[in-house]
Amino acid sequence: MVGQLNEKKQQITWKNRGSMTVELALIFPFIIVTILVAIHILIILYQYATLQSLVNHTGEEAAKVWGKIQSHQDITQLMKTGQVELKDLKTPLYWRLTLLDNTTIKEKKVEDYLKTRLKEKSILGLKESKVSVQYKDYIIHKEITVEVSVKYKIPIPFVREVIDFKDGYTAKVTSKSRVKDSAELIRNVDFVLDTMNDFEITKNLKTQYNELLVLVKEKISDYFQRK
Repeated sequence: MVGQLNEKKQQITWKNRGSMTVELALIFPFIIVTILVAIHILIILYQYATLQSLVNHTGEEAAKVWGKIQSHQDITQLMKTGQVELKDLKTPLYWRLTLLDNTTIKEKKVEDYLKTRLKEKSILGLKESKVSVQYKDYIIHKEITVEVSVKYKIPIPFVREVIDFKDGYTAKVTSKSRVKDSAELIRNVDFVLDTMNDFEITKNLKTQYNELLVLVKEKISDYFQRK
């Protein structure tokens, strides 16, 4: 009886021999493809986040040093640190007046800088890139708009088919930053206040405004003291 059971067990084992290998051979390619697709999706998400961060940073830094860009042949150091050497202190006097400032040269320099940075920050292969930098004067405020359209390569062919990026992955990002010029704002306010003192009418208006301001402060102070 025992001998018959052992014989049947050996027959079953012989029949099942190699079944695991066949199943693994069928499943293993699917597992590999799934892992590769997941890795590529994560890389694409990371690449997009990096691209958006780079464009935002470039727009903000360009807005900070906009008046100094024209006097620099290479703006890399200026954009990264904001530091200016004595030899570079050649900022045009009327750069704030758009009609007298050559904004096209500045825009081109920022575009070239951003194209170089795009190559440095590319994890996927950079296939092509389009960069646009526009300086807009709205009188009340000035703004820099940076637009970037980048096409990246997907290195593994069958992954391109699976995630439907046959021609590569295209990312488009935009950033807007206001040109910051706090020093000029302070100078303009001081100039207006000094000019008001030169004319009797504006001087009286200024005096009346200051008196009214003092009265309002006293009223507010009295109100809180009663409380």
